Amino acid sequence: MMRKFNCVVLAAIVFAVFSGCDKETLDPNGNTILPGTLSVEFVNKVDNQDLDITGNTNYLNSAGEEYSVNVFKYYLSNIRLIKPDSSRYYLPDTYWLIDAGKPLSLLNNLNNVAAGKYIGIEFMIGVDSTTLSKGVQGGALDPSNGMVWSWSTGYIFVKMEGRCPLAGTDSLFQYHISGYHDYDGTNSLRWSTLYFNGQSIEINKSLNTKIQIKTDVQEFFKNPSDLSIADIPNVTLPGHLPPIIADNYKDMFSFVKKY
Repeated sequence: MMRKFNCVVLAAIVFAVFSGCDKETLDPNGNTILPGTLSVEFVNKVDNQDLDITGNTNYLNSAGEEYSVNVFKYYLSNIRLIKPDSSRYYLPDTYWLIDAGKPLSLLNNLNNVAAGKYIGIEFMIGVDSTTLSKGVQGGALDPSNGMVWSWSTGYIFVKMEGRCPLAGTDSLFQYHISGYHDYDGTNSLRWSTLYFNGQSIEINKSLNTKIQIKTDVQEFFKNPSDLSIADIPNVTLPGHLPPIIADNYKDMFSFVKKY
């Protein structure tokens, strides 16, 4: 009798759990809501001008220095979507390597995102030490992408290279920003939080939701610190300079529009 009673109770619990799940996946009209995909497109700019990665277009930075760009890459990770109540929906193990020289890298998908409304997106600029400790990996984290210094110093978070007449005898400048240690002041990991200009986006399986984000190269050179290529043409090792530059570019992202 007791065994029969236990079976009945277990069956009731299972029914209640699954009934609850069904209610959570139905909209007010009784339609099932399933996870969906969010596509995120990046457009690389210099102010409001498209970034020319061939090095054939000259720009003026905040110091009045003329420069061109032929390499611009950056890692984004630890991606989170912001809900209307300001809580975060985490997307673990998501790593994007945006390479201005590879158009296919500019559009990235977040798959199996919980259905619902979101008002913003948040991500880390760089790759944290926990990921580094896992050793050699593939995909965006593959060392063949040219974004690893060494396994002791870690990934390069942001890489920009180009030419400037004031950069020395060869006119070349290089900024390879990395470093994740707090104890010696070399931590260059930064967070960027973007809200959708007071709007919300809807995610579910039946929608093809897409947002566009602008990345402005000019932010490398200003706010809060002015960066002169003539004074500092090369930063390619961890130290006190990468965090200063990281503080500049952490706000180089801005929300443009939703589709």
